[in-house]
Amino acid sequence: SAGRQSNPRVRMLLDRGGEVVIELYPEQAPLAVERILTLVRERFFDGCKFHRVESFLVQTGKRDHDYPPVSGEMFSQHLTHGEGMVGMARLPHDYDSAATQFYIIKERRPRFNGEYTLFGEVVEGMGYIHKIKKGHKIKQMEVIE
Repeated sequence: SAGRQSNPRVRMLLDRGGEVVIELYPEQAPLAVERILTLVRERFFDGCKFHRVESFLVQTGKRDHDYPPVSGEMFSQHLTHGEGMVGMARLPHDYDSAATQFYIIKERRPRFNGEYTLFGEVVEGMGYIHKIKKGHKIKQMEVIE
């Protein structure tokens, strides 16, 4: 992978079977990575549903939570929305509204470039992402030390 080995990684186990490893990019999105690591360590995503499943992405996280939004980091990034890229979901008209929801891109989406903060990339198990259907769940997420 393009990232250095020092980049943190998280493991996502899916309720229908399958293991996905996401490499995080703290140099590209320090605020988003810090938030995701906090949420994973707090077991926030365990049991979360994929509430949005489109041909080009899957999205998970919760609307009900007590976390403040993080500032958008999309404008300083040179990352692009290719298959396997992971980004922070946000409200349509507020760049600084991302809090706990994230998405994984299933097929290239150039018009998202510069619009959403990308914070990582699937480095193992992308095949499982393509099989996710609406309502499927994350069984567990953990930081790989």
